[in-house]
Amino acid sequence: MLTVDIPQSVIDFGLGHIDDDSKIVRNDETFMIWEVSESPWEDLTISSGLVCRHNKPFNLHSDTFFATNRCNLIIPLQMTTEQSLLVMDQTYEDSAVWVPNTKSNKTDTDPKNVFNNKPCETDGVVGLTGEEVQESLVPYLFYDKPFYFGLSGTAWIWEIGKGGIFSPNQIHGTGNMNDSFKTTMTLWFDNTPEEVHTCLTA
Repeated sequence: MLTVDIPQSVIDFGLGHIDDDSKIVRNDETFMIWEVSESPWEDLTISSGLVCRHNKPFNLHSDTFFATNRCNLIIPLQMTTEQSLLVMDQTYEDSAVWVPNTKSNKTDTDPKNVFNNKPCETDGVVGLTGEEVQESLVPYLFYDKPFYFGLSGTAWIWEIGKGGIFSPNQIHGTGNMNDSFKTTMTLWFDNTPEEVHTCLTA
């Protein structure tokens, strides 16, 4: 994963969406989501985007629901306590989410695959280590440690004014939030992670 500095103008751009009811696409007790349809950078082509305020984690998932999703950019906007993002080294080439104790199924919308097993038990997951998840990630895990067997990666600690860049096929999800609220903007670009990083660091 790559990190970049995010200017206040982009943070304000993201926060501006929460005042626009026409952009709301989900509104319930634990998740409120607004659609983002424009790029804050004229040199980058947005594929899709959202601003989300929530106090329950996004489960481990991959974001390859559009062919034009070639790069993820995660931008922290607000938080009440320390927050983190788990970005794994392992990849999955289709749109998917892993939700223990639910019904596995295929859908016509994102995510296209819902799995109730572990990522290490899922055909198509690439790069599994065959070992327990590293101890440095354990404080940030939402489920019990055995669920993450075979995974390795990074727990990116949120910082307002920073952004995280990685590939949409990398398995990732919110770290343990302990029921505290946070607001984030996620942008998917039809540019590679290297192109997005170059643009934002120029």
